[in-house]
Amino acid sequence: MKRIMMYLSILLLIAAFPSINCIAQRTEINRIAEELEKNGGDVTNLVKRNSKKELYYKSKSIRFISKNNTYAERLQKAFEKAGEEANSSSSNLRPNIDRKYWSLVFLEGNMKYTYDLTIRNLGDDPRVDLDIVERNLSVDAEKDIIMLGSSLEEGWSPSKNITDDWQDLLNIGKK
Repeated sequence: MKRIMMYLSILLLIAAFPSINCIAQRTEINRIAEELEKNGGDVTNLVKRNSKKELYYKSKSIRFISKNNTYAERLQKAFEKAGEEANSSSSNLRPNIDRKYWSLVFLEGNMKYTYDLTIRNLGDDPRVDLDIVERNLSVDAEKDIIMLGSSLEEGWSPSKNITDDWQDLLNIGKK
């Protein structure tokens, strides 16, 4: 009986190894993202919940200039390594374009993790955009509602405001 339990434990560990390795690869990218947050990267967070207040979407966007290319190179290596374990990966690394792009998707249970990396102005101090998105597939997402303070109560309309702004810009030259 002990021998059977030992074999089952080993089989379970072997079966779980790819997902453990996948988590480790994602963890390295997340660790670098935390460092960037602490070191002054421009960070934008977005959290979405449904009407039952269940979290179904979380994103983090980090924008920064990679001085001496240090963080850009670390992220590039982390993305290349994680791409080997991702459920889906794509990249655009053409040498004649002054931009590199990677996208990775990991599926773990009911969670979908998407990582996007763009490095622009290749050289000593490139501009880097890192986007991390977590989506809980088990939670129903409802139509997004834009809430901008009391703007909805005042009859705010995105298309109306954009049209008004363009009209104002066009009228500036006529005055």
